Amino acid sequence: MHLAAASIHSGASFSEIRSVIDAVLRELNILAEIEIIPSQDGALVPGRGADLMKGGQRIGFFGELHPLVLRAFGLEQPTVALELKWGEL
Repeated sequence: MHLAAASIHSGASFSEIRSVIDAVLRELNILAEIEIIPSQDGALVPGRGADLMKGGQRIGFFGELHPLVLRAFGLEQPTVALELKWGEL
């Protein structure tokens, strides 16, 4: 099972999706167990994406979608997204 979310609007930003993932991890009471590191995922804008790590395994990511991804899906505004492998928490 996975948890995923996205937000698309003119002001969508890394800060917005970071606050969402922080709230999710805090509500699950696992914020201290998760390491957040810069992501190398090509679907995200370099420097505006992060991976969620637990026990050395990538269990999720969040960040701003790269303009090439937006174009490929016909999206015309900035978009942020997150995905978390619910079953690996």
